[in-house]
Amino acid sequence: MKFSSRETILAWVTMALLLTVATYFLGRTRVEEWRKIKEERVRLTDEIAANERLVDQRKSWDQRFELSMAQLNVYPEGLEVTPKLLEAVEQVASGNNLKLTSMRPDRESNLGDVYEVAIKCNWQGDLEATVRFLYALQSQGAMYKLRNLTVTPTGKSNQLKGLFTLDCAYARAEAPSGESTLQVVPVESNE
Repeated sequence: MKFSSRETILAWVTMALLLTVATYFLGRTRVEEWRKIKEERVRLTDEIAANERLVDQRKSWDQRFELSMAQLNVYPEGLEVTPKLLEAVEQVASGNNLKLTSMRPDRESNLGDVYEVAIKCNWQGDLEATVRFLYALQSQGAMYKLRNLTVTPTGKSNQLKGLFTLDCAYARAEAPSGESTLQVVPVESNE
């Protein structure tokens, strides 16, 4: 049996078409897997580059941490710090003509090398006293962080009142062999 050239071409085209369809159906799942693998590889490459940048910045972060730790007051283990913090906040407020009507400290929390006490305060004063108080807190460095602040007018001329939550940070250290070689920062008195 002899095939004509037209029949031979049709047979080859049909075979090629069947082979293409079979390859598509069999290879479709593989192509989808390869696409997902490629996307995952790009994502992981970006993540690795970001992590390498963070590792390269470690020295800078360590220096910033040491600088922040140097700004914190250091108290001996076992010393009740909350009264000292309340007194310090009261002194900053009274030194800037801001009246604290109530102060409610939370429990001390340990955040690794840093300890923290949150103090909720109701306050009253004029705008200038409030701004001076907030500036004085910011000037203390890493020791104080104002978390929440609400301000409402009292109805009196130029008087404001509100509530704020102040996070007070400090460090603790043990005195070696009973000696006190700590940098314990006393609270200054305005009297």
